Amino acid sequence: MASDDSPIIAPQIERDILRQLCAGQIESKDWHGIINRLSAYEWKDPEHKVVFDALRAIKSDDALTRRQELPAQVTRMGFPDVDWGKYLDADAQPCVPIEQLIDGLASTENS
Repeated sequence: MASDDSPIIAPQIERDILRQLCAGQIESKDWHGIINRLSAYEWKDPEHKVVFDALRAIKSDDALTRRQELPAQVTRMGFPDVDWGKYLDADAQPCVPIEQLIDGLASTENS
């Protein structure tokens, strides 16, 4: 039964993770560990994969730099039509810590 839910749940968790990566205040010391942890994950939503790949390509652990460079980086990758409101809205931040979201994402893959 859980596997029936995972196609719906995984993209929601992916979006919440990306919101925190794009607009959250992740400490520099935690940034690389989080990115490494997500590197092996197979993103369900193609747009989510593009946004994650762009974050990795920026190679900055500074939140403001990432936010400023992200739209240009995605455009350089050939995807100019991303709805940035889904990712850069700091008011839409999930209340769940990112590590817990990543654990939830891993559990959807194992369902």
